[in-house]
Amino acid sequence: MCFDTASSNTGRLAGACVLLEQKIGMKIFSLACRHQLMKILISAVYQVCLESTSTPQVPIFTRFQKYWMFFTQSRFATGMSSDAVSTSVQGIKDSTTKFAEGHLRESQPRDDYREFLELVIIFLRTVTEKGIRFIAPGATHNARWLSKIIHSLKIWMFRGQFG
Repeated sequence: MCFDTASSNTGRLAGACVLLEQKIGMKIFSLACRHQLMKILISAVYQVCLESTSTPQVPIFTRFQKYWMFFTQSRFATGMSSDAVSTSVQGIKDSTTKFAEGHLRESQPRDDYREFLELVIIFLRTVTEKGIRFIAPGATHNARWLSKIIHSLKIWMFRGQFG
């Protein structure tokens, strides 16, 4: 059975998975949706790395969004400009770039998926088929897990202009 990780599905007493197992009288192999697992992992990383906030907006992302118009788009750093990043991705750079390029050739259901793939390619110091282009930062709230990754990549690449 494949499902998202909402408590209505995974609750240990009354979640849909438990109720279904009780109904049919046997254990079911459970496979949580990878999208939901990534959301959980990314949220955990951000809880460790960013200060906690009671607002729905991520303050550093909101500030970055406000300063975006002042950045010179051609003055960005790639991950390869950092020895630490370059060393960390050395073994996966080529396969990751090929993966992202392959998925860019396919239709993407969401613009943020396409933007993420393009940013990965730029971050790994290659140029997409459309050349290098950056989209102005969008949603800055906590609900969008992929926007956290997109904002983080952009903040890293424009960190020299974002002080």
